[in-house]
Amino acid sequence: MEGIDIPTKLDRLRKNLGELNEADQKFVGDMLALLESGCLPNRHQILRIVDLNPASEGIPEDSTIWTHGNVNVVFVSPDEVIWR
Repeated sequence: MEGIDIPTKLDRLRKNLGELNEADQKFVGDMLALLESGCLPNRHQILRIVDLNPASEGIPEDSTIWTHGNVNVVFVSPDEVIWR
């Protein structure tokens, strides 16, 4: 996640909202509102922002999120998973 400018990425996504599905459009709006309120997104939200791309940009090869239908799966290392 180093070197990712989250506000710039969200602004780029906002400009291309028409290329995102309804759930992603809502997510981008929610994240923009979160930043405007002075709060910061959590790790999961940051990973989703990083991996979210308009259709014209395609999916990055190093994506940590796999999407199938309405299900998003975040790939994390076993050290980051908390089992209960």
